[in-house]
Amino acid sequence: MSSEHPHLEESQRRRKDRRRRTWIGFSVMVLLIAAAMIALALNAGRWGVPMFGFTNEYGSKCRNDWLGHTCSELTVRDVERHLGVEIPEGARLESGQWRQTHDYELTARLNYPQAEAEAGWKLLEERFGGCREGLPNPLNAVPGLSAHCLMSNEGISATDGNPAPQIWRIATATAPDGSTVVDVFLRSR
Repeated sequence: MSSEHPHLEESQRRRKDRRRRTWIGFSVMVLLIAAAMIALALNAGRWGVPMFGFTNEYGSKCRNDWLGHTCSELTVRDVERHLGVEIPEGARLESGQWRQTHDYELTARLNYPQAEAEAGWKLLEERFGGCREGLPNPLNAVPGLSAHCLMSNEGISATDGNPAPQIWRIATATAPDGSTVVDVFLRSR
């Protein structure tokens, strides 16, 4: 039969080859699209794509939005970086959030262990100044705390007469177990 219709056999062979090439090409395109989707899913957060999450270099879990990103699961190292103050070993981060758009804002509540409380408080005092009277302290509403202190630059101008580039409010108080509770609010102007 092969000798009777050689052009038919050649046509069938070409058709099979075309189907095979089409199937291979389609498979390669599907694989490339799948690889691109996987790369997007794994890296989109770090690239700043809105609504994708990422873990920053300090271990905090963050999520992009249309204007910036929010880190709701902060680490002590991340709070330390934003504050610019060394946080004592053993300090616990009870809550915290970092929000960055064209401005930034940090809110956090830490607990310094009793053994490290005084040294940690002195580092805060060196960086943010002494206690100020007459300003509302957010820790006043927490029962059982004593020795309240509020460090703040609200209403204070920088040495050149201009407002400071950031506003801070660092509230501290002593818990009944001797540990120090630190409430942090830091925002750019």
